[in-house]
Amino acid sequence: MGLNNELPIYLQIVDGLTKMICIGSYKSGEKLPSIRDLANMYNANPNTCVKALQILEDKGLVSTISTSGKYVTENQKIICDQRQEMYKKFFDNIIDESKELHLDLDDLIDSLLKRRDV
Repeated sequence: MGLNNELPIYLQIVDGLTKMICIGSYKSGEKLPSIRDLANMYNANPNTCVKALQILEDKGLVSTISTSGKYVTENQKIICDQRQEMYKKFFDNIIDESKELHLDLDDLIDSLLKRRDV
């Protein structure tokens, strides 16, 4: 998984796992990889992965079953709410970038509609 220098690694792991949960790569009730496996996946320190998983647990996306590991929530509302938050952030970024580039909103929408058909 490619990481960048703009965001702390633990937040990049949170974002990556959130996305994987929201798109169904990790399904509701599914066991997540171990801390060691996550550290290898993200080329990160295991403590960094623990911090990221704690944030996901605080958000309700992940739960711990003692001695068994971390699991994706079975609460579909939490996953749906998180997906909506991801969409909002995504579109906010597009709109902010468009404003910086002085792009007309109608042109942006036309471009998006054309790309959808590709």
